[in-house]
Amino acid sequence: MTSDRYNGAPRRLHPLTMLYRGIVSLPGILLGLVTAVNRGEQTFTIILVIIFTIFALPSIVLGYYYFRFAITPRELIIHKGILSRTTRNIPIERIQNIAVHQNFLQRILRIAKVQIETAGGQEVEGQLEFVSTAEAENIRRIIRSYQDTVQKPTDQAAKSEHPPVVFSPSSQAQEADTLIFSMSARDVLLCGMFGFSFVFVAVIFTGMQYFGISPEGLVENITNAQISYLRSLDEATLWLFGAVALLIAVVLSWITGILITLNRYYNFRLTLDNGKLHKQSGLLTLSKATIPLKKLQMLVITSTPLSRHFGFHALELQTAGFGTKQKGPEVAVPLAKKERVIELARMVLPFTFPEAFRPVSPLTIRRAMVRYSALLLAAVAVASTMVSMSAWWIAALLPLLYYPAVLRFRARGYVIEGQNIIVKQGVWRERTAVIPLRKLQTIAVSETFFQRRLGLATLLIDTAATSSGADAAIIDIAAEDARTIASEVVTAFHTGHARRTESHTRSMPLPATSQRE
Repeated sequence: MTSDRYNGAPRRLHPLTMLYRGIVSLPGILLGLVTAVNRGEQTFTIILVIIFTIFALPSIVLGYYYFRFAITPRELIIHKGILSRTTRNIPIERIQNIAVHQNFLQRILRIAKVQIETAGGQEVEGQLEFVSTAEAENIRRIIRSYQDTVQKPTDQAAKSEHPPVVFSPSSQAQEADTLIFSMSARDVLLCGMFGFSFVFVAVIFTGMQYFGISPEGLVENITNAQISYLRSLDEATLWLFGAVALLIAVVLSWITGILITLNRYYNFRLTLDNGKLHKQSGLLTLSKATIPLKKLQMLVITSTPLSRHFGFHALELQTAGFGTKQKGPEVAVPLAKKERVIELARMVLPFTFPEAFRPVSPLTIRRAMVRYSALLLAAVAVASTMVSMSAWWIAALLPLLYYPAVLRFRARGYVIEGQNIIVKQGVWRERTAVIPLRKLQTIAVSETFFQRRLGLATLLIDTAATSSGADAAIIDIAAEDARTIASEVVTAFHTGHARRTESHTRSMPLPATSQRE
């Protein structure tokens, strides 16, 4: 398939799109049929089959028939809709990410979903479900080649005696991606061993529904009959039962985490090309995505206590715009040694990783002790009420909460380094965020009722990517320090902005009249 066919010519989705959508809709229909047959509701079964035949199947066919898309050097055009028609025009230069996804069934059918994302919204702007895998790759290449043509600086043409050579997508130019990071199967398994996931809980409940077991009924049984049974047991048996249940949950979450990581990051590859990072990975579900570095707002280096003990960290990148609230940051490095992660992070954003952080106020220990104590006493009260379990002796362990409170204090810190703010926080999942001052949107000093009593405050640093602001917040510092830092950051922002403006002005070519003078 040549790229010339994309130059404004309308295209259809792959015909197997109809087959895939029909297969995906079958489990829900079959579950309804099985439930109706078991209950002897044959009339309901007949009506269900008629509804599916009359409405579902024709909507799949008509949805495929009325869907068109076209790619021109200026925009991507998508036409869709059966009763309500929609035409969406997405300028080529506004496209930030062209993501390609394939689940297991789609890989068997050799089709893929292409998601078009820009920096202007919080969700996907365009979606092609589905095209062939070869066509998906061709679409990514064509759009990138058009973008290279559009984004070439115009002043380069003025400096040349010859007119610029306009790239033609039909020339089949070679990709110039440079591999900067990859993971072997052993690396991916190692990454999974440092993580946990409770997806198995959702899988269990989904399986129960398919076997006709009502989760609501199960919960009701547990809260009635099982509570009576637990009350009949002695305390030693209850503690043993709780320990075994916790161990089983930990093991299942550990195994689930390994499997999910293996499926998500198998054959992980990160390449750099023309100011954009391109990543691809996946075992059963294949995913390809682009991270535009010019839209980078902040980077975050993460670790857990277990991975940190062995010297392993991860790197996440937060970019402006597309789907920030829905899908969160992009994982650029799932797992690597700390030195390697910092090296790759500095390729993306020049900064100096601090050897020591400035601590927050020690009063944060006091605040954490109050919170942890309240939670522990509430849990003890609930346990004593539900199972008649004499658990109030656990209150004697309250002084031990001082240790996690101190850990929380030590996990927090910050540094203002050049034109970057570096914030560290988190005990179970340590996150070190590097925020460039030039990406600053707003900065605010927040004081809750309890913080005001202790003379503390939280410094909130907002960028175009921080949906919650949790990663870019300096929590529990002296209120006066927070106001001073906010003032210094704003001053540094304006100073750096003035320098960048002056540098940009100097790099601009003089007008023709001035050059003649």
